Amino acid sequence: MLELFFLAPFLGAQVADQPDLLDRLAHGDATALSDAYNSYGVLVYRVILRMVSDPGVAEELTQDTFLRLWNRAGLLLPGSSLGPWIVTIARNRAIDYLRSTGGRIASHQSQLETLEHGHLFAGGRDTSIDSSQKREIKQAIEKLSRHQREAIDLAYYEGLSHTEIAQRMNQPLGTVKSWIRAALRTLRAELEETKEV
Repeated sequence: MLELFFLAPFLGAQVADQPDLLDRLAHGDATALSDAYNSYGVLVYRVILRMVSDPGVAEELTQDTFLRLWNRAGLLLPGSSLGPWIVTIARNRAIDYLRSTGGRIASHQSQLETLEHGHLFAGGRDTSIDSSQKREIKQAIEKLSRHQREAIDLAYYEGLSHTEIAQRMNQPLGTVKSWIRAALRTLRAELEETKEV
C-alpha cells in the first residue's frame, strides 16, 4: 500500500553520486535529467499507475513529472534527497489529473503488480522492490496503528487534505494531523534503522 512512497528515500542510494546528480540538475545539465529518469522512471510510473490505473495516462504523467523536475531543478538544495522529491511531484501530478477529470483513485488491486508497459522503461535502472525491502517496509507499516495507516493511505493515495480525512474518518482535525505526523515519524525511524543495518 504505502511501500512505493516510503521506499523513495532508499532508492537514492542506487544513484552512484546523488550530490553530483543534484548539482548537475540544478545547473541545467540535460544528461542529469536522463540519469534521474534512469534511476527513478520505473518508480514514478508505478506510483502514478497505482493511483490512476491507466497505463497510457501513467506514461504521460511520468513524462510530465520529469518535465516538472527539470523546470524546478533550481529549487533543489544541496543535500536534498531526490527520491522523495520526485515521488511527491508524481503523486501531485496524479492527484491533479484525477481532480481535473473527476476520476477516482484506483483501487488497491491496481495494475501496479503487472506493469504491462514495463518495456517503456527497458533502459531504466531496475528499481523494483526486492523481497527483503518489501519485508522491511511491511514490518515498518505494521508498527502503525490502524488509524495511522488509514490516514496515511487517504492522504497519499486518495489525495485527501487533512480536513477531508478528518471528515471521512469522522475524527477531529487535530487528531488526524497527529496520527499522520506520528505515522511519518515512525516510518522514517523504522526505515532509517533498517537502512543502517
